[in-house]
Amino acid sequence: MLKMMQEKGGRHSNPSESLYIDIPISEEAFEEMEVMLGPKVSPADKDAVREAVSAFAPSAHLKESALKIR
Repeated sequence: MLKMMQEKGGRHSNPSESLYIDIPISEEAFEEMEVMLGPKVSPADKDAVREAVSAFAPSAHLKESALKIR
C-alpha cells in the first residue's frame, strides 16, 4: 500500500524512507473490516481494491461513498 501511495502521489507528499509499516492486527479485525471507496475513485483503482479485498479479506464489506463531488 505504501509503495502504491508513493508511486501515485510522489509529487504531492514527502516520500517515506520506510516501505513498510508493521502493525499487529487480529484475524477477527479482517473479518469485520469495512473498506470505504471515496467518491472520486477511478474505475481502475476500484477494481484494484476489489481484488485486494477478495484476496486478503474476503469477508470484509466494500462500500462506496454516498458523497457526490462535482
